[in-house]
Amino acid sequence: IVSGIVQTLILYSTAPLTVHLMGVDHSDPILWNAAVTFLKVRALGAPANVLLLATQGVFRGIADTKRPLYATLGGNALNILLDPLFILGFGTGVEGAAWATVISEYCAAFYLLWTLHRKIGTLKIQFNPETWKQLKGLAGPSATLVFRSFSIVSTYGVAASLSLNSGEELAAAHQVCHQLWLGCTLLADSLAVAAQTLIAQNIVKNDPEKIRQVTFKTCSFGLAVGTVAALLMQLSHTILPTVFTTDSDTLAGIGHLLPFVIWTQPITALAFVLDGVLYGGGDFQFATLAMFLSATPSMFVMCTSLLANDPYDKLSLIWVGYSLLMAMRIFMILYRIQSQSGPYRKYFLPEPVKVHKDKQY
Repeated sequence: IVSGIVQTLILYSTAPLTVHLMGVDHSDPILWNAAVTFLKVRALGAPANVLLLATQGVFRGIADTKRPLYATLGGNALNILLDPLFILGFGTGVEGAAWATVISEYCAAFYLLWTLHRKIGTLKIQFNPETWKQLKGLAGPSATLVFRSFSIVSTYGVAASLSLNSGEELAAAHQVCHQLWLGCTLLADSLAVAAQTLIAQNIVKNDPEKIRQVTFKTCSFGLAVGTVAALLMQLSHTILPTVFTTDSDTLAGIGHLLPFVIWTQPITALAFVLDGVLYGGGDFQFATLAMFLSATPSMFVMCTSLLANDPYDKLSLIWVGYSLLMAMRIFMILYRIQSQSGPYRKYFLPEPVKVHKDKQY
């Protein structure tokens, strides 16, 4: 909660600067005011967002993945219901969309807190030497994962900022495709949670066979989820864009980018599941390193869009960067699994058999 309040203060006070860094300036006052207002309202939801993520982590730790699913589905459903009410009914536009999201996040977070209270009793916060010792132990992994999150969020931010160079309509097309891409692949996140929990449990039991089974099954399901999502989007590629907009230029941009969204679905879903494998083994440092080493060249490729003249070429280069990001994540995690220094080799690759020559007397 404290972390969320700090984030609120930072985001709210720096909203104009942040919007400017994202590529929006005063040359378009309507867009500028809408973006700043949206960010300020969304900043108010930071405590709920952080609390939601923290409680989801607690439920994962006790192997309960149903409640976080209920919270996510309920929060999204409420958001969908509130959006038209606030945007169209109350006439609040972009600001209403932000308030709908903030309210939905708080409702989902309070649901998980209430459920957690029923499951484990009253939550008491006690600041004593033992508490500080536990917090200190969590500080290392938490800081590592914060840097990992910063790497991926920075990549998305760079992509969004660069897309504005293609014009407002094509930037909107990029955002629609980004949400489609991210929304479909997040379906694989449930498999990542399952992989993380089950692998951690079987590592404690020292059961290599179960670890291999969990990994292979969740990766197979991840590829299947990504493939099915890709096929569904391909079958609905003429109808799907019209759900989001009727603007002809934006529809043209979506049509241009949709093939990138479709073909990257399987590899992106697999990358999400493999992240769960890393977390299950407690390999947080390598997960962060893999994300950083994948994000850096991806952002470099995205930045080459500045050299392109055609706006559609600019968008294509941004999405080549997206594709590179996910492909490199998969490559690096698979490399880690078979590497000598990794914690997984003994579970997936048999140790070489040492042959001893019989002694002769």
